[in-house]
Amino acid sequence: MAIDRITTGAVLDGAIATADIADDAVTGAKIENNPTIAGNLTVNRSGNGVAQTIQSSGTTIGKIGNSDGDNLFITGQTGKTGGIFMNDAAVSPAYQGAERDNHYDLGKTPARWKDLYLSGGLKVGGTGAANTLDDYEEGVFDPTIEGESPCTITHSARAGYYTKVGRLVNVQISLTVGSVSNASSGRAISFGGLPFTTNNQQNIAGALRLQSLGAALEGMQVIAFNNSTGGRIEEFNGSGGTNASDHVQSGTTFDISLTYSTA
Repeated sequence: MAIDRITTGAVLDGAIATADIADDAVTGAKIENNPTIAGNLTVNRSGNGVAQTIQSSGTTIGKIGNSDGDNLFITGQTGKTGGIFMNDAAVSPAYQGAERDNHYDLGKTPARWKDLYLSGGLKVGGTGAANTLDDYEEGVFDPTIEGESPCTITHSARAGYYTKVGRLVNVQISLTVGSVSNASSGRAISFGGLPFTTNNQQNIAGALRLQSLGAALEGMQVIAFNNSTGGRIEEFNGSGGTNASDHVQSGTTFDISLTYSTA
């Protein structure tokens, strides 16, 4: 028995063999006006192509089918309505049953997706390694401050915040000195505790704000060493950087902003 139409109020509960409506190329079977289907409905398409056509008032608006044996597509039909194409390697944008490159957006205003979970990278503007964003991270860390032996510098307050995008790291550091002993112009001020090791190419200069120094000076500068998680806070004497532990005291505060690339 071949069925050519299942209409309003019809109930399919498994009693009708799937072969009866197996191939619309043979029977032209149609399911119309919201019949109730209790259980599974098998649509068997011989070979590649459209297995199910979806219509509205007799006009085709979408299709479900397969390509290359086992690749499933679900696409719109009218206008430029998009769809998806699913194969062994990816879920791709599609148009009328074929993959379509660089045409559709994922989400839009005001209909956005929420969170995106990736175990690999995000390709932006291209498909090569140079276009791959493979890491984003933000958090807090505990920066340190110390004097060059035998100078000892402790902190009374500290805070560190970082944002990492790919290999690029931005840190914000605040260090307040608690105590200083054995300071001299020949002993350096060091900081450490950066959340990621710097690259091994060059030292990196940062921005520095300071207050409550123990003695006046020309200026100060901050530098992070290459291939390191720390650096120095130096006096700038007009021609270069020199050690400056003799200029700090209890209550001296260093606010540091530093951007660097990782190793």
